[in-house]
Amino acid sequence: MSTSIWDDPAIASNSDYIKFENIGDTVTGVVVDIGIQTWADGSKSPKLVLRTKTGDRVLTASQVQLKNRMGELRPEKGDTLKVTLESIEKLQGGKTMKKFEVVVKRATPDTDDLI
Repeated sequence: MSTSIWDDPAIASNSDYIKFENIGDTVTGVVVDIGIQTWADGSKSPKLVLRTKTGDRVLTASQVQLKNRMGELRPEKGDTLKVTLESIEKLQGGKTMKKFEVVVKRATPDTDDLI
């Protein structure tokens, strides 16, 4: 089976991006790739590709609270990641801050690799 450039997570279609719009929105998947998303203004965010039950999806941790939580937990390839939008706090000036629950289940090494 050959791999095409179009399968590369770095150029994944925008339809594969995960959106958290409503409280309770959740995604769970195995981290298959980790990179950096560089935005038009030059800012950067973690970009993870998760293998979910419905296929590979892209999660960009651009929300401040989510980005900070990811930095604390430091998920790696092979880990299972679950992200849930817990609340949306209204801030001054019409802005909002989304708050997330983030759970990382560390991958365990395959015992066959230890032989």
